[in-house]
Amino acid sequence: MTAIDARWFAEKATAASWSHALLVQPGIEDAEAAAEAEDWATCLLACLLTVERLAFCELVLDGRAASPREAELLLAAGTRQTPVTDELRELQRLRAENTETDRATAGAALARLAAADEHIRTRIPIDVLPMRTPEGFYPSLRVAATLERLRKSVGLGPFQWDWWTNLS
Repeated sequence: MTAIDARWFAEKATAASWSHALLVQPGIEDAEAAAEAEDWATCLLACLLTVERLAFCELVLDGRAASPREAELLLAAGTRQTPVTDELRELQRLRAENTETDRATAGAALARLAAADEHIRTRIPIDVLPMRTPEGFYPSLRVAATLERLRKSVGLGPFQWDWWTNLS
C-alpha cells in the first residue's frame, strides 16, 4: 500500500488534477483535431502549448508554481531536467527547425505530448476525469465537494474555483 500525504494531496495534487482537466485536456483535443484535419502546424503548436501546461502541472505537484503564466512557467521549467521538460525542449526545437511542418513532425509532436501526459498522469494519485464529454456532461465536477471536505480536514481554505475556471 502506498501512503500519500493528505495535505500534499489536498493542496498540490488537487490543483494539478484541475489544471490537467481545465488546461491540458482541451489542448490534447485541439492537437488531435488539428492532426485529423491535417493541419500539421497547428497540431505542433497545440502539442507545444499543451506540454507547457503539463510542465505547469509538474511544477504544481512539486510545490514550485502557482500560476500558468507563460513567462514565469518557462523560467521555472527552464532549469529543470525532467521527462516533461525534456519533451518541452524537444517540441520547442521541432517548432524552431520546421518552417513547413509535415505529417511526420506532427506525429513526433503528438508522441511527445502523449509521453509528457503519461508522466504527469502517473504522478497525480487519482484518475483525472474528463471535463468535456460528447454529451456535454462534466463528470469531474462531482468530486469538488469531496475535495473541499478534504481540504478543510487538513486545515486548508476553500479551493480558489473562480481563479481556476477563468483559465480555461
